Amino acid sequence: MNAQRDLYDRLLRQSGFAAGALSSERFNAHLRARALKLRVSGEDACAQRILIDDAEYARLEAAFSPPETWLFRYDESCEFLRTRVREHVQTHAHSVVRALIVGAGGWCEPVTVAVAMLDGAQGAAIEVLATDRNPEVFAAAPLFAGMHVRSSIPAWAASYLKTSTVGVHAREDVLRSIRAKVADAQTVIDIEVLRSSKFEVLVFRNVAIYLEDAVRNRIFVGLAKLLAPDGVLLVGHAEMHAAAAATGLVPHAAAGAFALTRRSEVATAAFIAPMPSVLEPTPWTEVHRQPLVTFDGPSDDRAQALDPLHYHARALELELAGDISGAFATITRALYLDPSCEEALVLAARLCAVRGAHADAERFRMRALRSHLDRMYRDERDAPER
Repeated sequence: MNAQRDLYDRLLRQSGFAAGALSSERFNAHLRARALKLRVSGEDACAQRILIDDAEYARLEAAFSPPETWLFRYDESCEFLRTRVREHVQTHAHSVVRALIVGAGGWCEPVTVAVAMLDGAQGAAIEVLATDRNPEVFAAAPLFAGMHVRSSIPAWAASYLKTSTVGVHAREDVLRSIRAKVADAQTVIDIEVLRSSKFEVLVFRNVAIYLEDAVRNRIFVGLAKLLAPDGVLLVGHAEMHAAAAATGLVPHAAAGAFALTRRSEVATAAFIAPMPSVLEPTPWTEVHRQPLVTFDGPSDDRAQALDPLHYHARALELELAGDISGAFATITRALYLDPSCEEALVLAARLCAVRGAHADAERFRMRALRSHLDRMYRDERDAPER
């Protein structure tokens, strides 16, 4: 058992993941599965192997942070990036537009970013540095099928891609603009800071939600040092406040972009309203006292009233406006309609933490993680065979 304990301690110490995201059940299940795959006798022997095998350790970390992206996720963010790069090229003639993606999780994010930048650059040179600490994510060729293409490909992006019988491929000029590097996020940031590098586009999406506060904040602070004066930092929808608080950057007013910049004049007051420190926590039991969702209006409005994502969007608006109590009351309606809605669970966890209800926040985080892993399993199970 010593090797298992040592490995779990290393995972807690080195991954940067919040302790609540590292369930012992999932850890043990991973050891059992890898022991069979590696043909070693028992979980302790498997743990010993992982302790000395960097690729196996990276696979263990990946078991707790499954890829959170697919081609052209966040349509509005892609549109925003195209426009932003076009404006930069028009202002800075003959400059190379550079992007850094930290925690890429695979080829989907780099290809999406490269295509959006190429389309916006209109012939100007771009460079995309994509990094991830897991060596496996870049090992396979950038071929997309199954859950990687769950969203429709925008019309403006179609010419940069080609479809074959086995999946979707990126055009050669797209791939040439991408340089993939296996490296830890903090190491990459430290090196680029020492080089005095600046990037017009920084991407750190749907990774910070898994990290401890100190680790997450340190990475955000480092990224802010790498941002060009007119650059943009793209994060996940659940990470906007954390990024803004750590970096001092301002959330951009473009809906759905999940972008932060140095230019405060582009933000609306709702996006920069101060968040209260700690409100009187509402016990979890009060969630069940919320009135049921009912509606007697027109059919279109009825459908909206029964859509949990409608309440999630409204709760985000209230949170950004500083109305944490209203946001919490609204997100509970989303969870009444769909108790496994991952977006609603993540937001509920954040709101509970702000309110000082940390135990409730941890329960919501674990529910969100379980929901996410269940969805990933279903997507993999239902994906067509390649």
